[in-house]
Amino acid sequence: MNFDFRNEDSAKTVAFAMALSRDFQDIKTAFLKIAQGNKNGVTVKIIPLTYERTREQENYYRKWCGEFAKFCGYSPDELHEILLRTCYGTDTFEGRFGTVLRPRRRSGQVKRSEYSELIETLIRIAAENDFIVPPPMVETGE
Repeated sequence: MNFDFRNEDSAKTVAFAMALSRDFQDIKTAFLKIAQGNKNGVTVKIIPLTYERTREQENYYRKWCGEFAKFCGYSPDELHEILLRTCYGTDTFEGRFGTVLRPRRRSGQVKRSEYSELIETLIRIAAENDFIVPPPMVETGE
């Protein structure tokens, strides 16, 4: 959803900024600075909040993907590609230099729960190849 604030409708711009001022002073200041500095106005875009992978997930996956890659004789990037294709599926096509295999999804395009599937794929494939990846530690908050 987009809200356009054109310079010729300054009353609408000011009203929006005043609504922000109570709880979002920093955002109000930035909004007004951008609106005043642009000859056409400004657009505010409202989109649903998505939960991307956590830093802990990323660190865990990268650490153990790297360790498993060494065990298998791959680079971490090579093994990452293999795990992506295993977890999310593969698109195959003929390129100029032969057959190209690409994962259907990249790890940067997935939600937190889907990134967990990639971690589970790493753990499963490693176990199938006699390499033990310890399960992630889950903090209970106690």
